[in-house]
Amino acid sequence: GDGHAAERADRLYRAAMADYKAGRIDAAIDGFRRVVCDNPGNASARFQLATLLHDGRRDCLSAICHYREYLLQRPESDKAGLAKERLAMCERQYAADLVEKFKAGQGEIAAELARLKEGLQKASEENKSLKSELAKAREEAEAARRESERTKKLVVSLGDEESTNRASIVSAKALLEEDEDSGPDRAALAADVKALLAEERSETVATPFAPAPEKAPAEAPAPAEPPHEKRPDTYLVQEGDTLYKIAIRFYGRRSAWTRIRDANRTVISVDGRVNAGERIVLPE
Repeated sequence: GDGHAAERADRLYRAAMADYKAGRIDAAIDGFRRVVCDNPGNASARFQLATLLHDGRRDCLSAICHYREYLLQRPESDKAGLAKERLAMCERQYAADLVEKFKAGQGEIAAELARLKEGLQKASEENKSLKSELAKAREEAEAARRESERTKKLVVSLGDEESTNRASIVSAKALLEEDEDSGPDRAALAADVKALLAEERSETVATPFAPAPEKAPAEAPAPAEPPHEKRPDTYLVQEGDTLYKIAIRFYGRRSAWTRIRDANRTVISVDGRVNAGERIVLPE
């Protein structure tokens, strides 16, 4: 039509066609590009450019763009059917080229896939590290919880002055059975606790884990104590001694251990344990 004739009459268009007819394909492609840049509505130049890019350079993607632009500008032209056929051909070839590049590990898709795989590997390693840190944190939390429970038991045993003697003895026994409780005096202390449990029915007994019992009212007569070894003012603790043994030896009663403990606060620990070689005061 008249539109096509006017487009083909363009000076730049005629120069590009001359290069094409002379076999100068690259020069023709550059010429038709100049035409399209100068006049984007020149559909004839766009069709020729798409054909040369497809046939001469196998640049299917650029050819697809120009064929689509041509069909938008000249949808009812005599070359519209040919443009659609060549567009479909370019799309098939472009898809096939992408598949081949992907299989060969080339192209943007393959590069992106490799990048994603590398990121996935790093994420997996970080996830494994986080799981290890979480397991360690859980172990530390559990250890802290157990330690808190042991401390709570000890505090309750030491501070509950209104608890019964039997509850104090049971607390002492429970503390002895803790996994973390160990030491040279454990066996001796365990034997003393068992002895206390046996004597519970016959007399009231205090333990190293409970506060000292309240003193009897002044008007109540003090019970007579059994015979015992003459008591010195001080005593050097021997190997194998416990506070109970010392109380029986010099006072005749196990319950006298609290007197010794109270008189030696700076030497005897709060749980009532004594160490060989320590000199303690034996109070009146």
